[in-house]
Amino acid sequence: KKYNNKQKGKTMKYVDPKETLKQLFLIKKNNINYFLKKKDFIKMTGLNKSTVYRHLSGEFAISRDSAIRYAKALNCDPAEILFKKI
Repeated sequence: KKYNNKQKGKTMKYVDPKETLKQLFLIKKNNINYFLKKKDFIKMTGLNKSTVYRHLSGEFAISRDSAIRYAKALNCDPAEILFKKI
């Protein structure tokens, strides 16, 4: 999907927050110094297991509060999960 950003006159690509979350999780998981299992990740977020899986599958939209919890677990900014970098 694409949308037109009329303020800056640029067309930007829409990135689904679930895809960003998956990418951040994989980056952390594949880091040599950081071994992260899904069950440990779920514990770190404090969210329900089914909620995390529904977020990763795209069944549920990722709320601001959930993004904040994911960001704390992944040591990143919640905006990285919810918004595409410009």
